[in-house]
Amino acid sequence: MPDGQRYGPATVQHLNQWIAEGRVLPSTLLEDELTGTRSVAQSLIGLDFGPQMGGATPQTPPQPHQAWPSSAHPAYRPHSFNQPYAMAPLDRSGSLVTVSYILGGVALLSWCSPGLQILLVLTTLVTSIIARMKGERGSGCALGFAIIVLAVIVGAFLLFQAFRNMVPSG
Repeated sequence: MPDGQRYGPATVQHLNQWIAEGRVLPSTLLEDELTGTRSVAQSLIGLDFGPQMGGATPQTPPQPHQAWPSSAHPAYRPHSFNQPYAMAPLDRSGSLVTVSYILGGVALLSWCSPGLQILLVLTTLVTSIIARMKGERGSGCALGFAIIVLAVIVGAFLLFQAFRNMVPSG
């Protein structure tokens, strides 16, 4: 905002109203509530700057909005498909999550080498924990998958040991 304050979240209709009042300029930086991505207002689809924005000066600043229901209801998303500027860019940050899933799958398939299996499971756990600490999307599921892989491998090892102890050696 021209006054340096942060306001919102706001809908496209709200932003267009503020544009008409001179409170949002083409050079105003807007931040996506979900992703934190900042964009210059004039580059966003759906905002109407028209010819009147040549040198409009801000009138009175808008009052800061109270939190929308999204903070009280996590399933509620104020963004929708009729607000294309709010769409998040393609997220390619989940690479550690993908690596964790691949390592866990390979660990499940490597029954011929218990040492390699343990190494892969530990690497899967560490990778998914790092992804969780970085806040990557899907990291909680990857960590759960790593724990399940560890449980399956330990359970299979214990069953094998129990079976080996039951069979008389000849």
